[in-house]
Amino acid sequence: MKKLYFLLSAILLAGSMTAQGEAIFTLKGTAMDTRYAGQSELRLSVMGWNEPEQQQAVVQAWRQFQADGNTGTLASVLEAQPTKGYLFPSAATGYSIKYAWQDPNARDKRMVFMVTPGLKTRNPYMWKHPNEQAKEFSLIEIRGSELDMDMKSSLEAPVELTDGDILQLKDFEAAELFASMADNTPYYLKQDS
Repeated sequence: MKKLYFLLSAILLAGSMTAQGEAIFTLKGTAMDTRYAGQSELRLSVMGWNEPEQQQAVVQAWRQFQADGNTGTLASVLEAQPTKGYLFPSAATGYSIKYAWQDPNARDKRMVFMVTPGLKTRNPYMWKHPNEQAKEFSLIEIRGSELDMDMKSSLEAPVELTDGDILQLKDFEAAELFASMADNTPYYLKQDS
């Protein structure tokens, strides 16, 4: 009986691990606004990109949010989206990536993510400037080369919707740096872009 219980537990564990998916790339870096240097490590793992219909659902909910100011619909749509990755500060709790887009035509990397809950809400004590916004989400945008990427967030810059229905930070260049990141993907996971 013990062997059967152990076998069933191993099968269930293996199934749950494969259901989560494997990261297609990972980034590691340093957050700029932490209280202590030992808390500044930031890790981002992406398991995939949103399908066009998933992206459109988020865009439509964003438009609704812009029209009525109610975050409820957008929060519900984001929660219904499959998790596309995770963003973790040095603390044990992190943020789920619910919107993941990359620019396939950019010379350098350009990626946009929407995370839940809002940045700096899970561990407010570790930040010099905690999140004072009541939003259940934050948008982050990352640009740069593999070795030097800038991560900026909607905590410091407004979000806009492009003519091509892409959510992004309104003035990325002028926005304050949230974190400095670099590719940390193991060689065996790297995919040709």
